[in-house]
Amino acid sequence: MEQSNIKLEFKEKFSKYSGSRFEICYDIYTGLMSNKEEDRIELLSYACNHFGITDSDGSFSPCGSGISQNEVSDLRDEYGQTVDTLLDALLQKAIRVNMPTDLFYKNVWNLIIQNPIFGAEREKAFALYYILIDTRIPYYQISPGMEMNNSEFKTIIQECEEAIKKAKFVLAVDFPQKTMEASNLVDIILSQDDYKKRVVVMSKIVLELRDRNKKLLNDILDKIKEDS
Repeated sequence: MEQSNIKLEFKEKFSKYSGSRFEICYDIYTGLMSNKEEDRIELLSYACNHFGITDSDGSFSPCGSGISQNEVSDLRDEYGQTVDTLLDALLQKAIRVNMPTDLFYKNVWNLIIQNPIFGAEREKAFALYYILIDTRIPYYQISPGMEMNNSEFKTIIQECEEAIKKAKFVLAVDFPQKTMEASNLVDIILSQDDYKKRVVVMSKIVLELRDRNKKLLNDILDKIKEDS
């Protein structure tokens, strides 16, 4: 098969996949390895941007890994935390240096293929699987954002106390529509007279949402990573 057709077939599968997430990821891994080395970063980026997102007709359910559910569970126990730690370190560096998207995915590929921790094919496929199901993927190139020392942050919190209290009230109210809640929060943020105040109010809103939803998010993440 011509190389252009292999690339096209790889991409077309995302509109056909169904079944076990691990089996799909194993098929993605073998598909990446069947392509030329110079095309793999591009295709890995495609996979990260389309896995679990692209609408699928469910016409293709891969089952070629030969790895049982129990073995997937063992791989998760042995390598799951390692993949999380490596990906977290890479993401932190990427944001710190404003890393371009293509370079990020090159580093992800090297993390899977060149890392001696993942020696066997099934271990490399598992690492790819654990990365693809991570909620921090796909990656977007963003700036490090505003930094602020604690003293200034506390001062601005005091200046914005009423706005922060109002935002917490909005978050506690059960609105008929999400747009009603969101528009109130946007109005509170925009009512602040400078950018730093808006950032601080937004940071308190984010913190409030994280505190309220931490348990729910953890439950969802656990469910996703168990659903292989």
